[in-house]
Amino acid sequence: MTFLAASDPILLTMISPNQAEIDWVCQLCAKTSATLGFSSANTVEAAGGTAGNVFLLDLDALKLPTETDHLRVIDELARRGAVIVIAGKADAETEQSYLENGAVDVMQRQDLTPNGLRRALRSVVNRRHSERHLSRLKMRDAATGLATPPLFWEFLGLAERRARRNQDFFAVLLIDIAPIPQPDQGLLSLDDEDALMRVLAGRLQQIMRASDTLARFERRQFAILAEAMPRIEDVQIVAEKIVSELTKPIDADKGSQTVLVAVGIALYPTSATQAEGLVDRATGALQQVISRGHNDFAFG
Repeated sequence: MTFLAASDPILLTMISPNQAEIDWVCQLCAKTSATLGFSSANTVEAAGGTAGNVFLLDLDALKLPTETDHLRVIDELARRGAVIVIAGKADAETEQSYLENGAVDVMQRQDLTPNGLRRALRSVVNRRHSERHLSRLKMRDAATGLATPPLFWEFLGLAERRARRNQDFFAVLLIDIAPIPQPDQGLLSLDDEDALMRVLAGRLQQIMRASDTLARFERRQFAILAEAMPRIEDVQIVAEKIVSELTKPIDADKGSQTVLVAVGIALYPTSATQAEGLVDRATGALQQVISRGHNDFAFG
């Protein structure tokens, strides 16, 4: 079984002016994995760069004038893909500087064998998996499990394009939460705020349709993307339910907690036809409700 899955395609690009070495590494790749692609470039400038690209960089063969040039090249390539450096004479301090400048691994020339190449490519694959995992974590709020603002904006952009193509309608609702201070309790801690938002998120999910998107937009603010919502009356009914459900008292360890709620609404395409414009209009409507004292909604 190959250690490179179909979901982890790798194109190894050898950067070296030495054709004999390029031919040797090409043969090495064939022995390493059947799913490993290979290309070559005589210079850094000639090397391309794609999502699955890994650069095998022979610094000795390039004969760059200074160590600073080595670091510059590694940094440049690391912006285009993963970099494995072949450094025949590098000491431990130099190898560390290569890693700090973006290299995934540093190989001695004698380690350039099928097993050595597999080890280096495993470092690439493991780092790629870690980056994907971190990316997924950033898309979900740790306290509530809801979508974060970047994910909400991504969904909003998709909804905008779908609605434009299908001449459809959708709504953006921003919901501001203002906890009412309780006697002798003081301000809520961050943990208490997170617990409060989890409870309120659960209530919102009971109101929403399965096709709607709910996000934690700010620390005390939710955002809802409700697609295929053609009638203003339907959006108004949803907003009324939101205010009614979220303002009900919440049982907590420190006693009952109540909140003030404000809802600002923007409609596509009547309020705006771009994602940023819709959020701006919803924010403006939200501020109007807050200035009036909360527990209401407004259209922007």
